[in-house]
Amino acid sequence: MLSKSVIIKALELHLETAHFLKSLSRHNIYFKLWKERTRETLVEAFGMESEIVKQFESIKYFGTPENRASYLSGVDAAVQLLQKSLIVVQKDKRRL
Repeated sequence: MLSKSVIIKALELHLETAHFLKSLSRHNIYFKLWKERTRETLVEAFGMESEIVKQFESIKYFGTPENRASYLSGVDAAVQLLQKSLIVVQKDKRRL
């Protein structure tokens, strides 16, 4: 299990990277890597069956092939979820 400080740093990095992703295409490899790594961090922090992981997995980044608005909306939803996750981890008294 990762320490609280490592999880916080990882969530902060994923959050910072999400803002950068808005300038990229949804087909960019960095988006795909970010999505995988962010999910892994959320699973580590909250567990595979947690509500936060389920919410992250349910975020839609794609509409029609040309619909950039769906991608941006998905990234915005992920940013909000990551901000919420960061607050939860920071307030968690069980982690040292």
